[in-house]
Amino acid sequence: MRTLSKVLVGTALIGCVLPGQQLSAQSVPEGAPAYRNQLQDLDDDKRCVSYGAQPGTESYADCRAQLHQTHEMVREAAENQANEHVEDQKAALVRQFLANQARQQQDSYDQQMMNIRAWGQRTLQPATPTANCITNYVGNYAYTNCQ
Repeated sequence: MRTLSKVLVGTALIGCVLPGQQLSAQSVPEGAPAYRNQLQDLDDDKRCVSYGAQPGTESYADCRAQLHQTHEMVREAAENQANEHVEDQKAALVRQFLANQARQQQDSYDQQMMNIRAWGQRTLQPATPTANCITNYVGNYAYTNCQ
C-alpha cells in the first residue's frame, strides 16, 4: 500500500511542474527548431491567457489560431525575402557571366584584328630585289637577263 501511495504522490508532483520547467527538462537542443516552436507555444499560451482567454475555451482557441496565422505570415515573409535574395544573387552571377563572355569575345575580336593587320603589313611590303637584272629591247621584244 505504501508503494502505491508513493507512486500516486510522485505522479501528482510531476503534474505540478510548470510548463517552462518541463521544457528545460526535455532533451531538445536550444537552437533546434523544435525548441523554438516549444518556446513560441509557451509564449503564445501566456499571451492568450494575458488577454483573459482561458485554456479550453473558444476565445482561447481563436487567440491561438490568430497567433499561429501571424507566425506563419512572418515565416512566409522571411522565406520570400530569403528567396528574393537568392534570386538576386543568381541574377548577379548571370550578369557577371555574360559580361565576362562579352569581354572574352571582344578580346578575341581585337586579337584577330591585330593578326589581320600584321599579316597585311607583312604581305603588302615590296619585295627586296635579290638579283641584278638587265633588260634589252630588240624590236617589239624585251629580253631580261638577271644575275
